[in-house]
Amino acid sequence: MPDLVSGLPGMYAAEVGPALLAMAQTLKELNVSHVVLDFRPDEALALLRILPEATPFNEQLESFLQRHGHRCPNEVEFLNPRWKEAPGQVIELVANYLQAGEMINPSEVEERQRQRRAEAVTQIEAKLDLLRRAIFRALLKKAQQAIPIRDNSRYFITKFAFPMRKLYAQLGQRWAERGWLRLPDDIFFLTVAEIEAVIKAGTPPGVSQDLYTLTANRRLAYEYWFTVVAPDVIGPDGKPVREEEENVHVLEGIAASGGQVRGKARIVLDPHEAATLRAGEILVTQATDPGWTPVFPLVSGLVLEIGGQISHGAIVAREYGIPAVVNVRGATSFIHDGQTIIVDGTNGRVLLSSEI
Repeated sequence: MPDLVSGLPGMYAAEVGPALLAMAQTLKELNVSHVVLDFRPDEALALLRILPEATPFNEQLESFLQRHGHRCPNEVEFLNPRWKEAPGQVIELVANYLQAGEMINPSEVEERQRQRRAEAVTQIEAKLDLLRRAIFRALLKKAQQAIPIRDNSRYFITKFAFPMRKLYAQLGQRWAERGWLRLPDDIFFLTVAEIEAVIKAGTPPGVSQDLYTLTANRRLAYEYWFTVVAPDVIGPDGKPVREEEENVHVLEGIAASGGQVRGKARIVLDPHEAATLRAGEILVTQATDPGWTPVFPLVSGLVLEIGGQISHGAIVAREYGIPAVVNVRGATSFIHDGQTIIVDGTNGRVLLSSEI
């Protein structure tokens, strides 16, 4: 039962939403919220940093970046800049929280989830004898301790890798300035061995191919493979087995976070688009990682193609009280952007309507 592991303390990812909301509230109190709403994120950040009255917000932002700045959507990909390197991403999220207004209340949700957990425990224990109740409590304690550890491990892994990403990014900047690379982030399309060969030789001719051509071809391949949808099943003939999209009204998955919600689906395939989600939309995507956490308080439901009850999306959805169904095969294909859907996180079903 997902409610048994809802509202758990010590989840680092769950800190992000309340922190962003606090920053949004500070901007409102300082009467400078128009800056992030009227200007592009990077421009807004530059303005806020020179406005004396925005000092409390800037201090909050710096504190946030110190604790969570090593994260970003799809953070296992070194190509993506972290929040500390590109804080405009955080400003865009804060703007979304401002637009959501009173629709977001993390403290209220946290208390509700704790209450749901307590009620679920009470219901189960009432059906058990003394011995089974003791066994249940022991197993539940272990499960509740393991869930935060499982999700927090990504926090530390990403934090450990952040200095390495910064090192390569700095190297890419220098090589681009010398004309060795077309763009600084082309460095992330080279292997460690190729980078070491250039460093050892002191000049690009030390490798077998021109770096411009090599990185350009790899970038093209990288972008191409993002357009290819991997099949869930391959038949005996070696070809993908695809289901027909006609007359699909119900999608089945794993119940990850209880509750039911009806709303407009928002298909997000590129993690960078996650920051543009609006309050009340139902997020439909392939999978999420901790870098997606800031958008969870904004959405009213979650549908994932990949994952289980202890995957990141399921864990954070429970912390924020968002109905969620995971492991929904073909969700991003069968569900259309803007379509009205019902997410039944209790029974693991997604109901599709003809409304778009």
